[in-house]
Amino acid sequence: MPVSLSGVGSLMLEVWRDLVAAGTPPDRWLARLLEAVEPHDERAYMTLLRVGHTISWGSDTHAVRHIQAGAGEEAPVAAALHLLLKYGSALEVDRLPGTPRPDADTRLVIHTIQSLLHPGETRDD
Repeated sequence: MPVSLSGVGSLMLEVWRDLVAAGTPPDRWLARLLEAVEPHDERAYMTLLRVGHTISWGSDTHAVRHIQAGAGEEAPVAAALHLLLKYGSALEVDRLPGTPRPDADTRLVIHTIQSLLHPGETRDD
């Protein structure tokens, strides 16, 4: 099922897909997304900044809530970015330690990026 986002959420996902397709390493994703989003949407830019400072938090529940506070259509992309940066591309969304299962839109974004990172693999979560 394709991800259906609008506005800056769609822009963020498009840029992220391009980064993955170009082989950009995960440790550069956030910086490149910040560069792409800053001139277009201040709220989305601030949401991405929240991703950067929540990576080391012990609780993904609190981190994702903080990332999504005040966010709009970019919320699922930002939450997915947080989870993939923290847990890596082999992330299994049903097996996050001590974390509620991400919402459907966030799961779709995660699966979209994983399908680009690992073509031909399928995931059941």
